[in-house]
Amino acid sequence: MRVRQLRPSVPREVELTVALVSGSHAINHLYLVLLPPIFGILAGEFDVGLATLGLAVGTQGAFNMVFQLPFGYVSDNHSRLLALCSGLGLASVGVLVTAFALTIEWVFVGQAILGIGIAAHHPAHFPMLSAATSSENRGRVFSIHSFSGNIGYAAAPTLIVALTRLNGVTWRAVFVFAAVLGAGYGLLCLLVFGRYVGSTITRREETGGGDSSDASLADETRHATARERVRNGLESLTTSPAIVALAVLALVTGIANWGIRSYAVVLLTDGYGLDLGLANVLYTAMFVVTAIIILVGGDLADRISAESILLTSYGGLLVAALVVGSFLLPPLLAGVAVILAGGSIGFGGPARSKLTDKLSAQADLGTNFAVITVGITLAGSVAPPAFGVIIDHTSFSTAFLVIGSVGAVCIALTLAILQRYGTGFERESPIEAD
Repeated sequence: MRVRQLRPSVPREVELTVALVSGSHAINHLYLVLLPPIFGILAGEFDVGLATLGLAVGTQGAFNMVFQLPFGYVSDNHSRLLALCSGLGLASVGVLVTAFALTIEWVFVGQAILGIGIAAHHPAHFPMLSAATSSENRGRVFSIHSFSGNIGYAAAPTLIVALTRLNGVTWRAVFVFAAVLGAGYGLLCLLVFGRYVGSTITRREETGGGDSSDASLADETRHATARERVRNGLESLTTSPAIVALAVLALVTGIANWGIRSYAVVLLTDGYGLDLGLANVLYTAMFVVTAIIILVGGDLADRISAESILLTSYGGLLVAALVVGSFLLPPLLAGVAVILAGGSIGFGGPARSKLTDKLSAQADLGTNFAVITVGITLAGSVAPPAFGVIIDHTSFSTAFLVIGSVGAVCIALTLAILQRYGTGFERESPIEAD
């Protein structure tokens, strides 16, 4: 599908917005999973266990969660571009600090800064994509966005394995390279968006005009509205039950997703006895396959019911995780099952994003996607250390059986949400303005 076809009236703006935002998504997701592929190396270098390394990733997730609503505020009330570029800059600094960490404490500091920066990308990305495209194609656009994010996930182990095979290149050098890449891309976005993309996409639309007194009154009104939106975001547990329900679903889904993401490599090496190189190849394949599945899920979200897509997604997670946890498969087939477990989660992602878009007002897009991402990032702060403790004190089998159980909870939550807010999934329902 050519991006130009998404909105013929402004083809260049659409092309640039979808391309640059998707590229930003890839880099942010590259950053999210830089640590797990080298857990084994880090455990030896810093003399720590998997639970401690999981806690480092959890620290990233905790700061990511805390800064979602602040970046949602910036996106909705000031500039989506500012949120996107400042986030990439901060995330790059976090990766750089991690690269030069001499103790495990400095790894935690780097991951905290990284978490703050990464918090910006969803509150900035989704409003920009929504402003640039039509509701009829938004599921496909969101799937392109998710596709690029999974390419970013796949790039992390590929980058580490490829560069560290060069003579004298360590994981620290790879992290420095990744930090420079992110900072440079943020600068590229700032220049290209500023020159070629209209302010209706890069920032909230301003109204008003006239004499200075009118402008002053309009400015006061905007600030009052901004304060009200912050209160609305903080009070969303009671004022936006549909969005909060989706955030809870994102949280539960994220627990399973982060469990697979964080421990797939060590499961395949320590649990199934595969070589580290082959395990990282399978880990990369998981994200590549997931990226392709996401495109299919996005297309189906625009063609048929999102209910079926979500339920199929979580059903696949349930079956694949239970099979992996059973340890009945030979090692290579277990790797295939891990790939399917990760891919099944991605299949329903665009449908959930499209529903969030339909149930949101345009002015609240950044905040509402921030609320959804709070669920995802809370999972990112809780799941890695929790599953690390489970593995350290029980077994890989127990951990993946728990992940399968989480898939069953996702199915139950989806059915409950469909019963209460099912009309939001109707493809022809009007978008009220996310």
